[in-house]
Amino acid sequence: MSIWCSWEDIGYDTFTGEWVRGEVRSYATGFSNHYPTTDGTYEQPSSVGIATIPVWCVPGHREEMDKTVGPWVRLDVWTADHSFTDGGQFTGRYDTASVVMDETAARSLAADLLAWADREKAHPQPDQVSS
Repeated sequence: MSIWCSWEDIGYDTFTGEWVRGEVRSYATGFSNHYPTTDGTYEQPSSVGIATIPVWCVPGHREEMDKTVGPWVRLDVWTADHSFTDGGQFTGRYDTASVVMDETAARSLAADLLAWADREKAHPQPDQVSS
């Protein structure tokens, strides 16, 4: 039995086949010289998840109705398996990677994401996008 309470994922929902709370795509390891595409040639639908530990799973706590959470947050990435060494091609397999962060790391990540989100975006011109 897991001690983690998963939140709603961000990205592709494999059960409904729809995007939830935004679009998330895989990115081939080592293929950083290439602009992301959405045509399925390289990047594949993916998702990011967050999970917390409820207070009753924190050693020494038995409160069941408390909304307090443990001092770790888990970040999960469900992504397609592909890499630059394979020419960025999708292998047909998916992997999940997880990390846990303390509050300082989580706040740093949140601040960095918000700083990016607040910046103006330049979008590709339709006649300039290539795979």
